[in-house]
Amino acid sequence: MLYRPVGPGEFKLIEESGFHRFPPRLPEQPIFHPVTNEKYGVEIAERWNVKESGSGFVIRFEVRADFLGRYEPHVVGARHHEEYWIPAEELDAFNDAIVGSMEVLRSFGASVTGFNITPHVGIGPVRLLDSRGDVRAALAGIGIPLLNSRGSLDYFSENALQVESGADERADFIGIASTPTLQASYFGTNVFDTPAEAIFLAIARSESAEVPTFEAAEFLFREQIITLWNADSQYDWRKLGRLIWGQVGVGSRRYLDGIDEARNR
Repeated sequence: MLYRPVGPGEFKLIEESGFHRFPPRLPEQPIFHPVTNEKYGVEIAERWNVKESGSGFVIRFEVRADFLGRYEPHVVGARHHEEYWIPAEELDAFNDAIVGSMEVLRSFGASVTGFNITPHVGIGPVRLLDSRGDVRAALAGIGIPLLNSRGSLDYFSENALQVESGADERADFIGIASTPTLQASYFGTNVFDTPAEAIFLAIARSESAEVPTFEAAEFLFREQIITLWNADSQYDWRKLGRLIWGQVGVGSRRYLDGIDEARNR
């Protein structure tokens, strides 16, 4: 096993690859330095990445032995300060030799914001039917400023939190996806660290209708107006192969009426 301590910027690029590849090196970074043990990786993430970027992560991964055997490990300080030196131009081949998916082993410095999902009310401090200005102010007040806006949609926290407003500029839908610093719970259960089918059944049992068959693509629970979207193992940040929902959302009665109207056209 190898380990790679990274800051939030590199972590985001690794996440975008599905935890399969490390991003290309910058021109001023001619060498890629994976380390050979968790202790060394933790030291770098905690002492260097947190200091420089506010947070640090330790990634664990495996590389084919026949490929890694081309390189010699180097000790650069204490006995456990052992690392490999991979030239930047050979990083693509190194990525091709990674076995399976990487695992997020440790995180430091990044405070995790946890939101409660409450049907007919909202998610965390964002309330359905709040004005667009009030939504932005509520999130900015806890350190989550507006990231970008497109038409009726506002995006926050690495685009993981989206709020859709109606014609009167009031929130009709709130959707949340998981990031290393943003999590959400449905009545005490973390929806992004619990298998998708278990979340599906937990929500279904709060409806008066008969429990439906689990569907991994998408589902709308009409009584609670909760949406589930795209259960897939790529969203399992623990890399255990579990199906995890890509997004969970809550909507207003107006939102539900809009869906019904669209379906009846």
